[in-house]
Amino acid sequence: MDKLSRFWYELEFEKAYMKRSGNSFQDLFCEIMERGYPNDFQRVRPWGKYGDKKNDGYLKSKRMLFQIYAPNYISQEKTLAKIEEDFNGALPYWQDYFDQWIFTHNSRQGLSPVVLKKLLELEKSNPGLKCPSWGYVEISNELFALNDTDIELILGPAPSIADLLETGYPELRTVLGAISEIEPLSNQDLSPVSDKKLSSN
Repeated sequence: MDKLSRFWYELEFEKAYMKRSGNSFQDLFCEIMERGYPNDFQRVRPWGKYGDKKNDGYLKSKRMLFQIYAPNYISQEKTLAKIEEDFNGALPYWQDYFDQWIFTHNSRQGLSPVVLKKLLELEKSNPGLKCPSWGYVEISNELFALNDTDIELILGPAPSIADLLETGYPELRTVLGAISEIEPLSNQDLSPVSDKKLSSN
């Protein structure tokens, strides 16, 4: 992967991280982990009346249990309630199998200090267990530890420097021809931009 492809994939991942929520975000996370840890990471889905026992994914070799929370908007109160419910729901069923309960989220800005304190309190009241949170950086690190083929399967193809160098007039002629056939927009405001707006920008 060259520098252009890497930059492209970083933009694509950031866009996916910020736009996906709920099951779509969970699918993205689980696909990254499944490709990174084949025959080791196991996604867990709700199963009839049994649900998923508050386990969205399990990494056996590292004894990590993942709980994924990816709403459209993260509310502090709802997040605290979610952590309390999911941790206490997972503990009696899975406690013999995990040493880390990982709160995995889709907040690009991070978590509030109150939420962080809640995770630290869970660790303090459950000696031997760690309760870290995973967000943008942690998931990005897992993605870019994959090989190029797996990254492409997750995020799609990316342009490379070689692609740019190989682009010549025949390719540009096709693009320019398509542009020339587009009807111009009517009623466009072509008045000069104010000095205040230019200065502000």
